[in-house]
Amino acid sequence: MLGSFSHISPFWRIVALSSFAGFLFLFYLILVNNLSKKLNILRPGLTFLICGVLGNVIDRLFLGGAIDFVPLYFATANIADIFQWIGALMILYSIFKREEQIWVPDNQRGQYLVNARHQLWLASKAALAALSSSILLIILALAFIQSQIPENFPNKSDLLLSMAFISIFLSLSMTLIIFYYSLKLTNRSAGPLYAFERYVDDLLNGERYDLYLREGDHHQHLKKVAKKLKKHFDKSH
Repeated sequence: MLGSFSHISPFWRIVALSSFAGFLFLFYLILVNNLSKKLNILRPGLTFLICGVLGNVIDRLFLGGAIDFVPLYFATANIADIFQWIGALMILYSIFKREEQIWVPDNQRGQYLVNARHQLWLASKAALAALSSSILLIILALAFIQSQIPENFPNKSDLLLSMAFISIFLSLSMTLIIFYYSLKLTNRSAGPLYAFERYVDDLLNGERYDLYLREGDHHQHLKKVAKKLKKHFDKSH
Protein backbone atom coordinates (compact mmCIF):
# COMPACT_ATOMS: atom_id res chain seq x y z
CA MET A 1 0.00 0.00 0.00
CA LEU A 2 1.25 3.52 -0.90
CA GLY A 3 4.44 2.23 -2.52
CA SER A 4 5.44 -0.42 0.03
CA PHE A 5 7.54 -3.34 -1.29
CA SER A 6 8.23 -1.42 -4.49
CA HIS A 7 12.00 -1.06 -4.02
CA ILE A 8 13.02 -4.62 -3.11
CA SER A 9 14.41 -7.07 -5.67
CA PRO A 10 11.92 -8.94 -7.90
CA PHE A 11 12.93 -12.31 -6.41
CA TRP A 12 12.27 -11.34 -2.79
CA ARG A 13 9.18 -9.40 -3.81
CA ILE A 14 7.64 -12.53 -5.33
CA VAL A 15 8.58 -14.74 -2.37
CA ALA A 16 7.51 -12.30 0.34
CA LEU A 17 4.30 -11.04 -1.22
CA SER A 18 3.08 -14.46 -2.37
CA SER A 19 3.54 -15.93 1.12
CA PHE A 20 2.04 -12.87 2.81
CA ALA A 21 -1.01 -12.80 0.52
CA GLY A 22 -1.59 -16.54 0.89
CA PHE A 23 -1.66 -16.37 4.68
CA LEU A 24 -3.86 -13.27 4.68
CA PHE A 25 -6.35 -14.98 2.40
CA LEU A 26 -6.39 -18.05 4.69
CA PHE A 27 -7.12 -15.88 7.73
CA TYR A 28 -9.78 -14.02 5.75
CA LEU A 29 -11.60 -17.27 4.93
CA ILE A 30 -11.45 -18.39 8.57
CA LEU A 31 -12.70 -15.05 9.90
CA VAL A 32 -15.57 -14.67 7.45
CA ASN A 33 -16.71 -18.24 8.05
CA ASN A 34 -16.75 -17.69 11.83
CA LEU A 35 -18.41 -14.29 11.94
CA SER A 36 -22.13 -13.90 12.46
CA LYS A 37 -24.20 -13.26 9.35
CA LYS A 38 -25.74 -10.32 11.19
CA LEU A 39 -22.45 -8.42 10.88
CA ASN A 40 -23.41 -6.95 7.53
CA ILE A 41 -20.74 -4.22 7.74
CA LEU A 42 -17.77 -6.13 9.16
CA ARG A 43 -17.95 -9.01 6.67
CA PRO A 44 -17.97 -6.75 3.55
CA GLY A 45 -15.29 -4.62 5.23
CA LEU A 46 -13.00 -7.62 5.46
CA THR A 47 -13.76 -8.42 1.82
CA PHE A 48 -12.91 -4.86 0.71
CA LEU A 49 -9.67 -5.03 2.68
CA ILE A 50 -8.50 -8.40 1.31
CA CYS A 51 -9.48 -7.43 -2.26
CA GLY A 52 -7.40 -4.26 -1.98
CA VAL A 53 -4.44 -6.17 -0.59
CA LEU A 54 -4.61 -8.85 -3.28
CA GLY A 55 -5.02 -6.21 -5.98
CA ASN A 56 -1.78 -4.51 -4.96
CA VAL A 57 -0.04 -7.87 -4.55
CA ILE A 58 -0.98 -8.91 -8.10
CA ASP A 59 0.34 -5.61 -9.48
CA ARG A 60 3.60 -5.99 -7.54
CA LEU A 61 4.07 -9.58 -8.71
CA PHE A 62 3.31 -9.18 -12.42
CA LEU A 63 4.06 -5.51 -13.09
CA GLY A 64 6.73 -4.84 -10.51
CA GLY A 65 4.66 -2.09 -8.93
CA ALA A 66 1.19 -0.61 -8.66
CA ILE A 67 0.22 2.40 -10.76
CA ASP A 68 -0.91 5.16 -8.39
CA PHE A 69 -3.09 7.70 -10.17
CA VAL A 70 -5.54 8.99 -7.52
CA PRO A 71 -4.11 12.18 -5.94
CA LEU A 72 -4.68 12.50 -2.20
CA TYR A 73 -3.65 15.19 0.24
CA PHE A 74 -0.76 13.16 1.69
CA ALA A 75 0.09 10.70 -1.12
CA THR A 76 -0.97 9.24 -4.46
CA ALA A 77 -3.05 6.07 -4.34
CA ASN A 78 -4.82 3.60 -6.62
CA ILE A 79 -8.16 1.78 -6.57
CA ALA A 80 -6.74 -1.08 -4.48
CA ASP A 81 -5.52 1.41 -1.85
CA ILE A 82 -8.97 2.98 -1.70
CA PHE A 83 -10.53 -0.48 -1.25
CA GLN A 84 -8.19 -1.06 1.69
CA TRP A 85 -9.08 2.26 3.34
CA ILE A 86 -12.80 1.62 2.87
CA GLY A 87 -12.42 -1.87 4.32
CA ALA A 88 -10.38 -0.63 7.28
CA LEU A 89 -12.97 2.07 8.10
CA MET A 90 -15.83 -0.46 7.90
CA ILE A 91 -13.92 -2.82 10.20
CA LEU A 92 -13.18 -0.08 12.75
CA TYR A 93 -16.81 1.05 12.69
CA SER A 94 -18.00 -2.51 13.36
CA ILE A 95 -15.51 -3.04 16.18
CA PHE A 96 -16.68 0.06 18.05
CA LYS A 97 -20.39 0.06 17.14
CA ARG A 98 -21.25 -3.65 16.83
CA GLU A 99 -19.07 -5.11 19.56
CA GLU A 100 -21.96 -7.02 21.15
CA GLN A 101 -22.52 -8.93 17.90
CA ILE A 102 -18.84 -9.68 17.26
CA TRP A 103 -18.31 -11.27 20.66
CA VAL A 104 -21.38 -13.04 22.02
CA PRO A 105 -20.49 -15.17 25.07
CA ASP A 106 -23.92 -16.85 25.12
CA ASN A 107 -23.36 -18.05 21.57
CA GLN A 108 -20.10 -19.84 22.39
CA ARG A 109 -19.88 -23.52 23.27
CA GLY A 110 -17.63 -23.94 26.28
CA GLN A 111 -16.73 -27.55 25.50
CA TYR A 112 -15.22 -28.00 22.05
CA LEU A 113 -14.45 -31.72 22.31
CA VAL A 114 -17.96 -33.09 22.76
CA ASN A 115 -17.02 -36.17 20.74
CA ALA A 116 -13.25 -36.14 21.22
CA ARG A 117 -12.33 -39.28 19.30
CA HIS A 118 -14.32 -38.38 16.20
CA GLN A 119 -13.34 -34.69 16.21
CA LEU A 120 -9.63 -35.32 16.75
CA TRP A 121 -9.65 -37.93 13.99
CA LEU A 122 -11.20 -35.53 11.46
CA ALA A 123 -9.02 -32.59 12.51
CA SER A 124 -5.89 -34.75 12.28
CA LYS A 125 -6.81 -35.84 8.76
CA ALA A 126 -7.31 -32.21 7.68
CA ALA A 127 -4.02 -31.15 9.28
CA LEU A 128 -2.15 -34.08 7.67
CA ALA A 129 -3.55 -33.18 4.25
CA ALA A 130 -2.48 -29.55 4.72
CA LEU A 131 1.01 -30.54 5.89
CA SER A 132 1.50 -32.99 3.03
CA SER A 133 0.43 -30.39 0.47
CA SER A 134 2.72 -27.79 2.04
CA ILE A 135 5.74 -30.11 1.99
CA LEU A 136 5.11 -30.93 -1.67
CA LEU A 137 4.88 -27.23 -2.54
CA ILE A 138 8.06 -26.48 -0.56
CA ILE A 139 9.99 -29.14 -2.48
CA LEU A 140 8.72 -27.88 -5.84
CA ALA A 141 9.38 -24.23 -4.92
CA LEU A 142 12.91 -24.87 -3.66
CA ALA A 143 13.73 -26.95 -6.74
CA PHE A 144 12.50 -24.16 -9.00
CA ILE A 145 14.35 -21.46 -7.06
CA GLN A 146 17.56 -23.49 -7.09
CA SER A 147 17.35 -23.85 -10.86
CA GLN A 148 16.91 -20.08 -11.28
CA ILE A 149 19.77 -18.95 -9.03
CA PRO A 150 23.15 -18.85 -10.80
CA GLU A 151 25.80 -21.28 -9.54
CA ASN A 152 28.18 -18.43 -8.73
CA PHE A 153 25.55 -16.69 -6.57
CA PRO A 154 27.14 -15.87 -3.18
CA ASN A 155 25.95 -18.00 -0.26
CA LYS A 156 23.54 -19.92 -2.46
CA SER A 157 23.33 -22.93 -0.13
CA ASP A 158 22.77 -20.70 2.93
CA LEU A 159 20.00 -18.87 1.11
CA LEU A 160 18.24 -22.12 0.16
CA LEU A 161 18.64 -23.47 3.69
CA SER A 162 17.16 -20.30 5.21
CA MET A 163 14.23 -20.41 2.81
CA ALA A 164 13.66 -24.09 3.66
CA PHE A 165 13.57 -23.33 7.41
CA ILE A 166 11.20 -20.39 6.91
CA SER A 167 8.94 -22.44 4.64
CA ILE A 168 8.81 -25.33 7.12
CA PHE A 169 8.02 -22.95 9.98
CA LEU A 170 5.19 -21.34 8.00
CA SER A 171 3.85 -24.76 6.96
CA LEU A 172 3.82 -26.04 10.53
CA SER A 173 2.11 -22.86 11.69
CA MET A 174 -0.55 -23.21 9.00
CA THR A 175 -1.02 -26.88 9.91
CA LEU A 176 -1.66 -25.98 13.56
CA ILE A 177 -4.13 -23.29 12.51
CA ILE A 178 -5.99 -25.72 10.26
CA PHE A 179 -6.01 -28.36 13.03
CA TYR A 180 -7.53 -25.89 15.51
CA TYR A 181 -10.00 -24.55 12.98
CA SER A 182 -11.03 -28.10 12.01
CA LEU A 183 -11.85 -28.79 15.66
CA LYS A 184 -14.12 -25.73 15.65
CA LEU A 185 -15.80 -26.89 12.44
CA THR A 186 -16.38 -30.41 13.77
CA ASN A 187 -17.80 -28.85 16.92
CA ARG A 188 -20.53 -27.28 14.79
CA SER A 189 -21.64 -30.77 13.78
CA ALA A 190 -20.82 -32.77 16.89
CA GLY A 191 -22.12 -30.08 19.27
CA PRO A 192 -25.75 -30.08 18.06
CA LEU A 193 -25.85 -33.90 18.09
CA TYR A 194 -24.45 -33.89 21.62
CA ALA A 195 -27.01 -31.27 22.71
CA PHE A 196 -29.84 -33.25 21.11
CA GLU A 197 -28.78 -36.45 22.88
CA ARG A 198 -28.81 -34.62 26.22
CA TYR A 199 -32.17 -33.09 25.35
CA VAL A 200 -33.70 -36.52 24.71
CA ASP A 201 -32.26 -37.86 27.99
CA ASP A 202 -33.75 -34.89 29.86
CA LEU A 203 -37.13 -35.45 28.20
CA LEU A 204 -37.11 -39.07 29.32
CA ASN A 205 -36.28 -37.89 32.84
CA GLY A 206 -39.27 -35.52 32.86
CA GLU A 207 -37.54 -32.19 32.14
CA ARG A 208 -39.26 -29.88 29.66
CA TYR A 209 -37.51 -27.06 27.80
CA ASP A 210 -36.80 -25.94 24.23
CA LEU A 211 -33.64 -27.13 22.52
CA TYR A 212 -31.22 -24.26 21.88
CA LEU A 213 -28.61 -24.42 19.12
CA ARG A 214 -26.03 -21.73 18.52
CA GLU A 215 -25.72 -19.60 15.42
CA GLY A 216 -23.49 -21.39 12.94
CA ASP A 217 -24.32 -24.86 14.26
CA HIS A 218 -25.16 -27.52 11.73
CA HIS A 219 -28.27 -29.75 11.98
CA GLN A 220 -30.57 -26.83 12.78
CA HIS A 221 -33.51 -29.08 11.84
CA LEU A 222 -33.02 -30.84 15.20
CA LYS A 223 -34.82 -27.92 16.86
CA LYS A 224 -37.99 -28.83 14.95
CA VAL A 225 -37.56 -32.48 15.87
CA ALA A 226 -37.10 -31.48 19.52
CA LYS A 227 -40.31 -29.42 19.45
CA LYS A 228 -42.25 -32.38 18.06
CA LEU A 229 -40.83 -34.65 20.75
CA LYS A 230 -41.66 -32.13 23.48
CA LYS A 231 -45.20 -31.72 22.17
CA HIS A 232 -45.63 -35.50 22.07
CA PHE A 233 -44.37 -35.92 25.64
CA ASP A 234 -46.61 -33.05 26.83
CA LYS A 235 -49.66 -34.81 25.38
CA SER A 236 -48.62 -38.14 26.85
CA HIS A 237 -48.38 -36.69 30.33
